[in-house]
Amino acid sequence: MKRLEADLSLRVDASRADVRGYGRVELDGVLHRLRCGRHPQLDTPPMGGFHDDALAFCRVEVKVAGMDYLVFAQEKQARVPLARLLQNARNYFGLSVTVLDEQGVPADGTAALSSRVLLELENTQRGYRARFEVAARAALAADQVAARSAEEASRAGGMADLAQRCGVVWELTPAPLAPQPAVYDMCALLASTALGPVMPRDASALFGVRGALERARRASA
Repeated sequence: MKRLEADLSLRVDASRADVRGYGRVELDGVLHRLRCGRHPQLDTPPMGGFHDDALAFCRVEVKVAGMDYLVFAQEKQARVPLARLLQNARNYFGLSVTVLDEQGVPADGTAALSSRVLLELENTQRGYRARFEVAARAALAADQVAARSAEEASRAGGMADLAQRCGVVWELTPAPLAPQPAVYDMCALLASTALGPVMPRDASALFGVRGALERARRASA
């Protein structure tokens, strides 16, 4: 028997003329990314699940093994501080960030134990627009161990000590086909907001804002 777990967010406009959404589905322990939208031919639906009497569909876009980057954050709760993020994007990077959705934040104002936000990043100078999911959670001992390994692999002296001071991590997952300069720009923005280093999924490096911007510059060349 196959085991299926889904995490999905849908937005439907008032006129019901458009449906947009995103999410993840886990099938037998393998994580897939979903993209949701209105299907043009309701009588011939594609592979996926249906919502609202077949007004929308969800298609498996790409298989993923998890987040692409881990950002260590000096935060007290598992939530991205969106006001500070937007301010940093505008004042220090010349980027435009739109918050498309946020989940997991308690309505009563208590600290979030985990949360997720969907962001759209635009850089008019480099000519791109890309979406990202950022999932916040408490840092684990395994994250710190991986940071030590990443520091050694990239000779990033002191970065693991900085990660050690971070009680929260943000898991960054770019949308399919997001350009690499956009990914590194988002890493730089998140690192500046989190006051912590960035680690790729394979723990091959540990870098900060300057390292992310240098990678974005090389990716744009």
